[in-house]
Amino acid sequence: MTTHFVKAKPVIQQLKKNGFEAYFVGGSVRDFVMGREINDIDIATSAMPEEVKSVFERTFDVGIQHGTVLVLSGNEKYEVTTFRTESTYSDFRRPDSVTFVRSLLEDLNRRDFTMNALAMDESGKLFDYFEGNKDIENGIIRAVGNPETRFHEDALRMLRAIRFQSQIGFQIEECTLSAIKQNAENIKHISQERITIEFEKILMGKNASMAVKTLYDTGLVIHLNGLGMVPISLMISNLDLLVTIEEKWADFFIKSGIDPKKFLVTWKCSSEKIQKAKSIVNCFHTVMEFGWSNPILFHYGLEIALSVENLRIAREYNHYDVNDMFQKLAIKTKQELSVNGQDIMDWKNKKGGPWLSETIEKIVEHVLNGKLMNEKEEIKAWILSNK
Repeated sequence: MTTHFVKAKPVIQQLKKNGFEAYFVGGSVRDFVMGREINDIDIATSAMPEEVKSVFERTFDVGIQHGTVLVLSGNEKYEVTTFRTESTYSDFRRPDSVTFVRSLLEDLNRRDFTMNALAMDESGKLFDYFEGNKDIENGIIRAVGNPETRFHEDALRMLRAIRFQSQIGFQIEECTLSAIKQNAENIKHISQERITIEFEKILMGKNASMAVKTLYDTGLVIHLNGLGMVPISLMISNLDLLVTIEEKWADFFIKSGIDPKKFLVTWKCSSEKIQKAKSIVNCFHTVMEFGWSNPILFHYGLEIALSVENLRIAREYNHYDVNDMFQKLAIKTKQELSVNGQDIMDWKNKKGGPWLSETIEKIVEHVLNGKLMNEKEEIKAWILSNK
């Protein structure tokens, strides 16, 4: 048993000491069985939320209406959730109500996929009512119970199945895959923010190309805000060769000709992500037209330049060591100039205005191209000689 579980044992032991059942559940158990890195530890218990709070000295209500209490144990925090069942899902997103129960089996029965419906006690004993361990061994993603029911409860689970395919390389079981095809249009009930999170995880998975093919095969892609118009060949080519999500988005925009800003705004992406993807696209086109130069490298910066080179390598273009080129720049930011705006205004005996920024840009260009040394007196002489 890994360190993560060992640290969390006291929480389970404390609950059991007070007469309640408690188990590790969810992704941490799945990843432990698969030998993957474990992140968050989740605990499920027969104790009601108020009973959980009575057992521990330090707790916070983080989702108590759904049965979740945050328990502080040592320096760690653990979400402890009461066993529960869920009612109908009239909006394809959230249960209309939840009912707390005392049965582990009832709790696991509501989960999405068999590999996520595993539980483990503090000794490492597995509780596997739906053959999740067998599906893991066979590399299968299978819905718990009736897949139609699972996807009607939360339509995002269809994307989650494909996301797991991308991340771990499993195949989606036939009935589960068929249910995705039959219910694909219900993804429209899910918020764009939730869809974007899952889709970007699909793009970032080790088996992204295979998973994107499933998006097309199931028809889900048709309902993903503009993606259905893009041929699968454009989506898949280069996908597994790129590193960051911004590179993958940029590659998509370069190949499709779609405007990055307009598209990513509709996908509710952050302004930072939009700007980065846009910069990569613009820099790529600039370099393809003019090649790398010191001013271009300075303007876009090393991070964008490295991404552009990844895009060029994926297309088998000549590779440039932009890191070495960047390190050799005379200056890497405007702040590294040996003069500032006040110096220039003093020397010219002139108030600031558009001329000042234009002058600074010209100085930067000359310093980068080796026409001026980044030395105060030399720059001053150049400024005074240019009336």
